[in-house]
Amino acid sequence: MATSRIGNMVVKTSGDVEPFDPNVITKECVEAGIEFWTSAEVAMNVQNRIYDGISTKDLHKTVLEALIKKDPEAAKRYERFHSMHVRTSRNTIEVFDRKNITASLQLETGLPKELSENVAKETEEELRKLRLDFVSGPLIREITNVKLLEHNY
Repeated sequence: MATSRIGNMVVKTSGDVEPFDPNVITKECVEAGIEFWTSAEVAMNVQNRIYDGISTKDLHKTVLEALIKKDPEAAKRYERFHSMHVRTSRNTIEVFDRKNITASLQLETGLPKELSENVAKETEEELRKLRLDFVSGPLIREITNVKLLEHNY
């Protein structure tokens, strides 16, 4: 995936910095249940409104504002998708990110990336079925363990 606008960097909650990529916004919107073309249009709109050093929090607000103008129902789906938060082992509260499960699985179990991503996706689906605003690291770990057992890993 190509990044756009060299120099526009996004500061993640963890403090990590990465280049802005509109494809990430499109993918997140689609995962939230928003039609692809709406997602892509919103991503391009947001691309024109961001600035170097934007925080993920401000980026999500910008996406939400663009969605509200384009499709208020889609904006509600996006907001619900991003409303799940995790109390981490560091005693901080962060927005849920499936990539953290994938990374932990690869590190702790040695599972290949593709299998780790599948287990992480299934774990997220189970968590979202619960419709919780806050989840804990131990809850995520237990659901992940069940998914690993289901797949005989």
